[in-house]
Amino acid sequence: ARENLTLASKCARRHGADGMLVTSWGDCGNHQPWPTLYPGLFHGAQLAWSGNPVSEEELGTAMDRMAFGGHNGLGNWLLNFGKLDETIGISLPNTSLDWWIIFAARADLLRDALPKHAKVEQLQRGFDYISGMKASIPPSLNGQVHAIEELKWGAEISEICLSEGVRILQGDKRNDSIDGEGLVHSFEENWLRRARPGGLREASTLLTEGLDALSQE
Repeated sequence: ARENLTLASKCARRHGADGMLVTSWGDCGNHQPWPTLYPGLFHGAQLAWSGNPVSEEELGTAMDRMAFGGHNGLGNWLLNFGKLDETIGISLPNTSLDWWIIFAARADLLRDALPKHAKVEQLQRGFDYISGMKASIPPSLNGQVHAIEELKWGAEISEICLSEGVRILQGDKRNDSIDGEGLVHSFEENWLRRARPGGLREASTLLTEGLDALSQE
């Protein structure tokens, strides 16, 4: 995967494993906000180092201390941010429903496939949850402006996908109000703050095509 973040180390013997790999897989362009890598990375590091389980509270506190400059609460907020699929009640292999919606639209599969995966009330529940998470993100402290911008961008994309899913299931007319250009521009700015340009053009193209297709459904 391009621009991925990996951790390879020895696992605790009690797990009977020789090694561990924690990675961000980028087959569809690495569109996920960078900070969403941290829970898996920190959890993997804990298991590799000691083999002992860790509570969500401990994990959130560790992220606050080591990834967010002591920011109080952003680590636990991030863990809750990752519970969208659990809230919706849908688990798709190797993807989340909100991101599947974008790429199913791009592949002209969305309108036929969406009713097989979700109901209006599930998508609405997910939309309400992610909107609440977006509104409750901690204020920017200790220089974490960029991380918070990235997470708000991710929440906005999820809101759009879920609300568009509701619209499609209800048979409403297409949406001309999605600011695809602005969303892609923000994505590109965030990418270049974190990573090299390699892969950016492909990722931006995939995102642009998905948002355009979604608004036309």
